[in-house]
Amino acid sequence: MFAVDLQILPRTVITWKEFVETHPIRSIALDGYVKGKPQFNREGTHVNFDHHEHVNRFATRCTASQVSMAIKGGLLSVFTPENTSVWVNDCDWDVCLAVWLLRNPTRILGNRSEPLISRIVFNTDMMDTCAGAYPIDPNDRIMEEMAWVFAPYTDARTLRRVSHLNASEMGTIIDAVLERITLYSIGQGQLQKPDTRYNVIGGGSGWELVEEIGVDARTEMRAKGICAFVSFRGEKNGRYIYSIGNLSPYGGFDLLLLYKKLNQVEALLGNDVWGGSDNCGGSPRERGSSLRPKDLSAQIENFQHDLANARFVAAPSASSQ
Repeated sequence: MFAVDLQILPRTVITWKEFVETHPIRSIALDGYVKGKPQFNREGTHVNFDHHEHVNRFATRCTASQVSMAIKGGLLSVFTPENTSVWVNDCDWDVCLAVWLLRNPTRILGNRSEPLISRIVFNTDMMDTCAGAYPIDPNDRIMEEMAWVFAPYTDARTLRRVSHLNASEMGTIIDAVLERITLYSIGQGQLQKPDTRYNVIGGGSGWELVEEIGVDARTEMRAKGICAFVSFRGEKNGRYIYSIGNLSPYGGFDLLLLYKKLNQVEALLGNDVWGGSDNCGGSPRERGSSLRPKDLSAQIENFQHDLANARFVAAPSASSQ
């Protein structure tokens, strides 16, 4: 395993300009540490692997899959393990798998292909691309395999500890997941039943406000026909943590407009704001939202109503066609 330098700054979000100007050469940002689309400067000093903002989520690979493709495409000719720093703000599935690939690049380098590594990268990609709800049978074996691999992270998420973790605690979780990925990759992984429990606690026209109890709840939500959702993930110092998304690109919220609306409602500016991609996002990572669940629901219903009216007015009439 290559010991690339891992820098963990929980919930920190910076711009690409800040990243290039303030971080050392040979720096790699993963999965939302840098706000914005995937980028690579031609000087070969900085690269951002991400799929959350300013992208078509369904047409963009997850961070780990981007890293896999980059390694095969020549990343190591510039970013060698001995001179590279990796920057993260979270310890979720995608981050852990991307770090594992950067620390084990020779396993997939060139035309090398190991079936179990390909399997976990593909399924992480599909799940993350679909906001955790790729259409798959919740009882499929791969769900049990991944539930075990990523349990150190998902256990913390189930206990609603993720939004409070410090750098050391995140590092412990990442190390534990890396060890399990290694065991899985050599056929020594174990099985764990996925936890698909959730409660519907509100919602509105065409969408549900849910409380995700199990970390695999969205797979079950998708199976039950819930496509547009807001997930209440807890309260932190009087602020509220939400995820929001569409489990299908055909309908539901216009998320890019909704983020803008909610930032206006809360008068939020800067990097730590409502945001994400066109199919999944959420409240500000660090400060959370001031909106209680019932207030957020009311704002979303008003937004949906106003947007529907605006589109109706803008639609050409039959006589004008």
